Amino acid sequence: MKEVIVLRHGEKTGDDLTPHGIAACEDLAKRIGHFDLALASPRHRTIQTAELISNLFGQVKVDNRASVPDFPASELDKLEDIQRTHRLGIIGAIWEQPALIEDARIAGQKLLDLVQETLGNLALDQRALIVSHDGTMIGLEKLLLHEAFDTVDHSFGPLEGFSINESLDVRRFV
Repeated sequence: MKEVIVLRHGEKTGDDLTPHGIAACEDLAKRIGHFDLALASPRHRTIQTAELISNLFGQVKVDNRASVPDFPASELDKLEDIQRTHRLGIIGAIWEQPALIEDARIAGQKLLDLVQETLGNLALDQRALIVSHDGTMIGLEKLLLHEAFDTVDHSFGPLEGFSINESLDVRRFV
């Protein structure tokens, strides 16, 4: 059966993985199995994560549909301030500002389009890895599970995510 694994990037500092983040990716690579294709947002930390987990060094396809939500520049400082103290981090900060929830939904829809396109391009029994970001992944998860966007009760930590099969069934991956 075709499968796409969507993961949040590893632990980071700035736009690079930390030494702990690199080690965690290498450990996960030993346990997660083979990937035929790896995709990531344009951020360095997602590309690093995808390469380390998939072992497809230099072959990770960069796709903007896996990027962070396109928040207005005027809201970024506010998001950073709120996320430092909110129990859900950036997700809590987004959901505290209703105008930004739509940006997360749009980002989730773009990632859903990428997932569906990827599933359509995989051969039977092939697997793909997509490395993305928390806000985008929450948007995708809510769309796949047909959940309302009015509340949020969790976020994705480093290297957490879910698998999606060709029927668009979701299974949490931690």
